[in-house]
Amino acid sequence: MTVKSLSALFLIFAFLFQSGCATVSDAKAERGTGEARVYPRSKDLVWDVLLDVLGTTTLKIVSKDKDEGIILAKRGMTEFSYGEKVAIFVEAVDDGASTRVELVNKRAVSSNTEAADWATIIFNRLDKVLM
Repeated sequence: MTVKSLSALFLIFAFLFQSGCATVSDAKAERGTGEARVYPRSKDLVWDVLLDVLGTTTLKIVSKDKDEGIILAKRGMTEFSYGEKVAIFVEAVDDGASTRVELVNKRAVSSNTEAADWATIIFNRLDKVLM
């Protein structure tokens, strides 16, 4: 590699590290700031459908806790994105008659403008099944 190429790579990596990298924990800590929807279905049903929907995406489930109502997922780097971290919060509302789903979507690198909009993708798929 030439000095010019190495310099360019150094600048790219420096920019990425200065932009800040998100972790799955960062997404979880953002509870209350994500997009949310309420479905007129039980928490158990919404949880099961949500897991099915996630299985149709390129997200990898990192952890899930049905009792706490939290799913953490991520997608690694692709040709269009440096990756995304997603936290999904599922809670019963209206005495269990409905379920609120909140999705926090964090880009792995904050300057990544090509990251997937997981809230739109997942909510559109949930709407088709649950509405």
